[in-house]
Amino acid sequence: MNSRSEPLAALALKTHEIYERNAALFDAERPKGLHERVWLDRFTALLPLNGSILDLGCGAGDPIATFFMDKGFAVTRVDFSSAMLELAKARFPDGE
Repeated sequence: MNSRSEPLAALALKTHEIYERNAALFDAERPKGLHERVWLDRFTALLPLNGSILDLGCGAGDPIATFFMDKGFAVTRVDFSSAMLELAKARFPDGE
């Protein structure tokens, strides 16, 4: 690893630790108003009905995964924070 990438690696570790420690707080303070709705509507219009979506960086799953599931999509959620995924699993116990 060269000296230029070391600061980024250290920052990545810090970011992960912050999400692990503060998952519940981040989820509680994440706006649920879905300011991404226009983009999400455009995106889902291109997909087959009842299709599948891979939600990378899903966090706790709300409001984005909720939006997709309400539209009939199967959502597979992936996040690098196990604490965030635990929140998503609790919220959507039948989810993947």
